[in-house]
Amino acid sequence: MSATGMRALPAGRRPLAGFGPLLGKELREIVRTWRLYVVPGAVVFFALSGPVTARFQKALVESVLGSAAGVPDPTALDSWAQWAKNLQQLGLMVLIVSLAGVVSAERRQGTALLVLTKPVSRAAFVLAKGAASFGLVVVATVVGALLTWGLTAALFGSADVVPLLRATGVWLVLAMLFVAVMIALSAALGSTAAAAGVGLGVLVALSLLSLWGPAARYSPAGLPGLVGTLATGATTADVAWPLVTGGCAVAACLALAVLAVRRMPL
Repeated sequence: MSATGMRALPAGRRPLAGFGPLLGKELREIVRTWRLYVVPGAVVFFALSGPVTARFQKALVESVLGSAAGVPDPTALDSWAQWAKNLQQLGLMVLIVSLAGVVSAERRQGTALLVLTKPVSRAAFVLAKGAASFGLVVVATVVGALLTWGLTAALFGSADVVPLLRATGVWLVLAMLFVAVMIALSAALGSTAAAAGVGLGVLVALSLLSLWGPAARYSPAGLPGLVGTLATGATTADVAWPLVTGGCAVAACLALAVLAVRRMPL
C-alpha cells in the first residue's frame, strides 16, 4: 500500500497528528499483504495441533518405546500447556521475523519518505504500527484460544478454561512487548535482517534472564515462565510485577522507536 493512496492528513503540531489515517493505512497493508496469513496461520496451527498432541502423546510414546509406564494419562491441562509452550517459543519467533521489516522495509521502499513528509507526527507513525500489529496479534490469539478450547473440549470433555485464559492473557502482554521491541529495532537498525537477528537475541536473553529469581519475579523476564505456569492451573503465581514492568518496557520501547524515527534520515 503506497502512501499516495492515503487520504489528506490533518496539519498541525498535535502529538498524534495523522494517527487515524496512518492506522487505516497499516490495517489495509495487513489485509493486502502476507502479514495477514503468517501470524494468524501460525497461531491457528498451534491451536489445532496442541490438543491433538496432548491427547495422543502417551499413545505415541507407547508406540515408539513399546511402553508408556510412568507417563500420566493426558488431561485438558496438558492441552493448555501445549498451547502455552507453542506460543512462548515458536509464536514469539514468528512474531519477531514477521515484524523485523515493519519500519525498515518502508524506509527502503520509499514509503516512509512519502508518509513522513506529510503533516503527521513521528509518534503517530510509530503508534499506528504498534496498534495495527498488536490488533492483529490479539485477534489471531483470541481465535486460536477459542479453537484450542473447542478442540480440547471435544477430545477431553469438559475442562476448566480459566488456566487457558490466564496464560493467554499474560502471553498477550509478552507479545505486545515484542511488538514494541521489533518496531524499535526496525527503526533504529534500518535493516530487516539485523532487526530479526537482534530480536531473536533479545528473546534468548530474556529466557536466560528468567533463570535468575529476582529478574523472574520483578521484571518482564518473568512473563515467559508465567505463561507456562498459569497454563498448568497454578493459582499462586505472582503476576503483578512482571505485568507492570512489562507494560513499562512496552512504553519505553515505543518511545525509543519514536526517537529513532525522528532521527531517521529521509
